[in-house]
Amino acid sequence: MQLFQLPRVEESDLPLEFVRGVRRLGFSPDGRLLIARTLKGGWLIDTTTEAVRELWAQRDLASEGSGVGFTPDGTGVIAFTDESAVRVYDVETGTVRREFRADYFGGVEPGPGGRVVYVVAGGRSQIVRWDPVTGKKRAAFGGHGGGTTLQLAVSADGNWIAGTNIYEVRLWDLRGGRSPARATRCIAVQLGFPPLLALSADGLYLAAGREEQLWIWDLRSDADGPQALAPGPFGGVAFAPTRPLLLHGSGEDVVFRNPATGAEVSRLCWGIGPIQSVAFAPDGLRCAAGSAAGKVVVWDVDL
Repeated sequence: MQLFQLPRVEESDLPLEFVRGVRRLGFSPDGRLLIARTLKGGWLIDTTTEAVRELWAQRDLASEGSGVGFTPDGTGVIAFTDESAVRVYDVETGTVRREFRADYFGGVEPGPGGRVVYVVAGGRSQIVRWDPVTGKKRAAFGGHGGGTTLQLAVSADGNWIAGTNIYEVRLWDLRGGRSPARATRCIAVQLGFPPLLALSADGLYLAAGREEQLWIWDLRSDADGPQALAPGPFGGVAFAPTRPLLLHGSGEDVVFRNPATGAEVSRLCWGIGPIQSVAFAPDGLRCAAGSAAGKVVVWDVDL
């Protein structure tokens, strides 16, 4: 287990847990680097040397529900860092290598391997596929007719994407690289902001919720409805990229679950404070969790 403390950043007009809290985490393709995003900027963690350094400094309340990730070669960090641009930051220098600008953004989520970034942009709240290396964009699809798509989740196989506003979750089929004409599934559910959202590696299970409640759906059938997990607080949710295993924060603990049954498989407490974010490395062999106290823990998965 490795423990990292992000440097202190104070700001008088926001509660300390807002300033220091680790809202999203993302591993590099080789699992060596980790990007931790707070509402004041992004911190690059090298799990080999245990060095922690600031990659960008930007108060970015607008991007609270958006994910972070790396380009396929691991030399760039992908993040939505203010109200007007999704950017690729050079890992070595912190300079902006490329950016996607728009008048309005909703959710932003790097896809598996960082080859494609899914960006909700424009007034119609549609999803654009953006290549962070070439800067090319593909035709938009999807969106919510009744409100902005606040958060996205992509399956590890790249075949499915889910998006949510605060009233419903929609699922789109990306198999064959096509732009889907319509959602294949629409699930009515009352969520908060930022919502919790994750898709299993094969797109068969969906986890969605808010701090007070988390549900799991088996997307092959809705006959029995979702499984409702015990009341929270919940913080962060992620599926393993190689097998059906769900990870989420539960107060100061991290919990692994079998998504088929909802049963708890393992529970760990690293003593870092209330969990706000969790992530799996691309090979599924390590996990990370970030807390409201600005602490990040990385550990080997032994299940």
